[in-house]
Amino acid sequence: WGESDSHTSGILRDNVRELCGLETGVIKCDVSHFLKRQSEAGEVYDIVFADPPYHPKSGKPGRREEAGLAEDPGQALLGRADLVSILAPGGWVIYERAAAGGGDEYACWVLIRDRTYGQTRVQIFRREE
Repeated sequence: WGESDSHTSGILRDNVRELCGLETGVIKCDVSHFLKRQSEAGEVYDIVFADPPYHPKSGKPGRREEAGLAEDPGQALLGRADLVSILAPGGWVIYERAAAGGGDEYACWVLIRDRTYGQTRVQIFRREE
């Protein structure tokens, strides 16, 4: 798991230890570093959960840029070659984003499901084989 927030990564680390019995597996880093690191290591996943900052949670300016995300975080994330390289053919990306806004079609991804829950939208994409 990759998580940039210190508090959240600590909780995730505790949950992984408690539920999975693993002492490792949580990397505190931004999405760009995580994807690059996993791609270079040759890691392959069947499912990737992505929740990029689609609104300023912390109020800190530049949070989106620090995470390597552009105006449309989905385009910035789903367009990354290193994301494609770590996802197995036929693998899935579960992508949480703001309900408002476009960005439904991305190269090499097939939209499987699209649901809106209040101000949150969850999209499930499958990697084209």
